[in-house]
Amino acid sequence: MKRPVLWLACALLFSCLSASARAGDTVSVAKVLSPDLIQLEDGTKIGLLGIGTPKSRAVTKQDCIEHLSNLIKGKTVVLEADTLVVDKNGKTLQRYVYLDGTLINMRMISDGYAAPSKTSHSLKAEFATAFADAKSSQRGSHATEKSTAEQCTATTQKGTRCKRYTTNLSGKCWQHE
Repeated sequence: MKRPVLWLACALLFSCLSASARAGDTVSVAKVLSPDLIQLEDGTKIGLLGIGTPKSRAVTKQDCIEHLSNLIKGKTVVLEADTLVVDKNGKTLQRYVYLDGTLINMRMISDGYAAPSKTSHSLKAEFATAFADAKSSQRGSHATEKSTAEQCTATTQKGTRCKRYTTNLSGKCWQHE
């Protein structure tokens, strides 16, 4: 009775690891879905291990997505595992993502377009140091916000310019971020 259960557990683990996004694999990035989630050419979704969207009024979520897109979209990257993290649907794996030897997870934090997450991993201390450095250098989401309010640059659903004012560096108010 124990052998079938053990065999099933091994088969399940192997199926998770035999997906196209195994650790150490070289893969192509098709799309950036969020500041910490990419989609590969084969449709597999991979989370960037150890990072999350920064809480800031200096940059928007879209700014962070654009920054990550500029770094890796359409390029070939290497995925490395530290801890195997699978979402509740069993589909999203989290990995370190390398491009030409540069750890993209760390680069996003260093550039101020990501914040360290609470996920346990071996580079947690290095990510915290990079975050503190980005904050002290006022890069990305740590940039000083505008000192005077300006009218929101977004367009409403009716097609008119938004009448709210914002100090957000993106030029958009809270509703249009």
